[in-house]
Amino acid sequence: MTSDETRPPTVFLSYSHDSPEHADRVLALSDHLRADGIDCVLDQYQDAPPDGFPRWMDRQLRAADFVLMICTPTYYRRVMGEEEPGTGHGVAWESTLIYQHLYNADTSNARFIPVLLEGAHEAAIPVPWQGVKYYRPTTTEGYEALYRRLTGQLLTPKPALGTRRSLPPRERRPRFDEQVAEQRPLEVIENVPYARNPYFTGRDTILHDLYEALKQDSATALTQGHAIYGLGGIGKTQTALEYSYRYRSDYRFIFWVRAETEVELQAGFVEIARLLDLPEQDATNPLDTVHAVKRWLEREGEWLLIFDNVDTPDLLKTSYPRTPRGHILLTSRAHLFDTLGITRPLALEQMQPEEALDFLSKRTARAQSDPAEQHAAKELAAALGYLPLALEQAAAYLAAKHARFQDYLVSYRRQRLSLLNKAQPRTGEYPASVASTWALNFQQVAQDPVAADLLRVSAFLSPEAIPLELLTEGASQLGPALAGALATSEDPLALNEALEPLTRYSLIRLDIESQTYNIHRMVQEVLKDQMGVEQHTEWAERVVRAVEQSFPEVNYQTWTHCERYIPHALVCAAYIDHWNMTFWEARNLLLQTGIYFYQRGQYWEVEPLWKSLLAADEQVLGFEHPDTLGTVNNLAELYRNQGKYEEAEPLYQRARSTYERVLGPEHPNTLTSLNNLAILYADQGKYEQAEPLYQRALSARERVLGPEHPNTAQTLGNLAILYKNQGKYERAESLYQRALAIYEQKLGTDHPRTTRVRNNYAILLREMKQKTEAGDYEPKTARKQGKT
Repeated sequence: MTSDETRPPTVFLSYSHDSPEHADRVLALSDHLRADGIDCVLDQYQDAPPDGFPRWMDRQLRAADFVLMICTPTYYRRVMGEEEPGTGHGVAWESTLIYQHLYNADTSNARFIPVLLEGAHEAAIPVPWQGVKYYRPTTTEGYEALYRRLTGQLLTPKPALGTRRSLPPRERRPRFDEQVAEQRPLEVIENVPYARNPYFTGRDTILHDLYEALKQDSATALTQGHAIYGLGGIGKTQTALEYSYRYRSDYRFIFWVRAETEVELQAGFVEIARLLDLPEQDATNPLDTVHAVKRWLEREGEWLLIFDNVDTPDLLKTSYPRTPRGHILLTSRAHLFDTLGITRPLALEQMQPEEALDFLSKRTARAQSDPAEQHAAKELAAALGYLPLALEQAAAYLAAKHARFQDYLVSYRRQRLSLLNKAQPRTGEYPASVASTWALNFQQVAQDPVAADLLRVSAFLSPEAIPLELLTEGASQLGPALAGALATSEDPLALNEALEPLTRYSLIRLDIESQTYNIHRMVQEVLKDQMGVEQHTEWAERVVRAVEQSFPEVNYQTWTHCERYIPHALVCAAYIDHWNMTFWEARNLLLQTGIYFYQRGQYWEVEPLWKSLLAADEQVLGFEHPDTLGTVNNLAELYRNQGKYEEAEPLYQRARSTYERVLGPEHPNTLTSLNNLAILYADQGKYEQAEPLYQRALSARERVLGPEHPNTAQTLGNLAILYKNQGKYERAESLYQRALAIYEQKLGTDHPRTTRVRNNYAILLREMKQKTEAGDYEPKTARKQGKT
């Protein structure tokens, strides 16, 4: 029998099902603890408790020695009752029980332990537990600390109790009327130029990561500084400003230096010298003042130095402290700071959708109780790419004009940047609007013709996950500069060098692992807004040709490769429709994109593509051209697979009759249309109309294409389905056997056509067996032999 001292502790894990990945992380933690002798109880170990999960939760909470609360923002909302109604019942029920246990224990909190997994921070801990010790088991030290807590193994056991010492009494003051200086916290000496932004929203993760990184530097005495980098207008200065206010109690000095030019840098250091009252504050040579401040920063501690807008990091070489005793933070559009010893800068991305919505609500003082307004605000935030600067401009207009989100959204979709520019940013200390914030960077990029054209190309693609190979494989279609630099180059680094001016100012974000890059949709908007109609048309056409040229040949083996191009092909489809592009590359891209979606069963995506293709084919090629008829047949096939038989039949009839007249009755295209029309009739149960068409198509295909051709096998399989549906099993069986043999030999055993026929054949055999056993069917072979 196990005693209480040797019994393994029982631990119940309480968490929210944020995502499958989060559930897997919780399961991994539970498995790890169980492997180390902790009896973990987790809902994922249960299929369905007989008394239901609510009672099961209550029973486990009462029986557990400890309850690990896996804290995330979702868990916080559900425990605190802030989640939308109808979601998160499990956590809400658990939290109610936990609150009651806490109340019954007279607020004793020993059993309930907050746990933060990778990416979570203290703000996710529910309020009643924010004052207790939490654990981060994702590190070796954090896991050991949690394990010690669960097993009662103290890191520092108490030593044996010694002998009590006798101490003298405290010294008395000789007079009662002496004044004693009041102990007050030291005032922070600072020159932060901006007030705290009352509308600052989100960015909690990066602020926490930055704080932990700087704190770690202090602990290891290796302070080289940290940097926040990102696109102009993304909120770098505002994030640094919020950091200076949120954590100001950690510092005695906070210095802010504008670092766009050498003059601004020197002026900032002179201002610091005056704050510190250094003797060199009025030196004739500003460099003497800079060196004096550097010596102070290398000698004293408890300071934070923010270099704002360090877009040219090399400017800091003369003013950057070599061995700083405090914390240094940079904001920049650049992303490389190796000359300053900063090797892991923090990228600031666009706001999360929830953060952007919260900002719009806070900035415009709207409660968002109207569902239509809330939906419009979400759509507007997405249209603006969740860019803080663009959100501020829109919110400034909405607040000033008392306009509704719905009305602004409709107007923005029509006016685009011209509406956004009607209001300048009023909060957030943004120096320029969206229309002008990247102007200098654009001018600098324009000095390199290849980089400038790459930026223009990027403006006409989908903003996310642009494949690098699209630029190299389609380079010959993208104008002389890119064709000369990339189309014939055998240097694998040529594209990296061409993109460098764009990454230098964070105009694009390169993903080395996936070999793609992103560009913000507002950067795209500004670039296109600067183009005239003729230039706009020219680049849209170039991009359509390049995407078509690099688009893979569509079959099931290339689906994964095709997926990289699909978002960009859809953007091109919109250009083709808008500009009425009818050249061959435009039509072929519509065809290939539709084929991809058709093969994947995403029929709703196919119809607008192929209807546009048909209109273009009829305009350019005429109504009787084989390519036009191929599109007619494809569109009919699409409608048939959607069950839209009335739309499909006239298209099939048009294709068949025109093929027969133009190409002849035994042309492969004629036979395909004949086969497809038979399938349409069979799908509707019109077997008498379907069978003669199948028989005609089969005999002609055997004669024209050969008995072993995959298209012959297709008709065999279709006729087999017809016979099966009519109960003619022996005839269907022989046709399936023949079709399957052809497919396996010509296409392989794993091809979708082979798999489909194999499955249909298996269904036939199973149905034959079931009907035989039920006495509803007697095989012909059984009648000959007298048995089954």
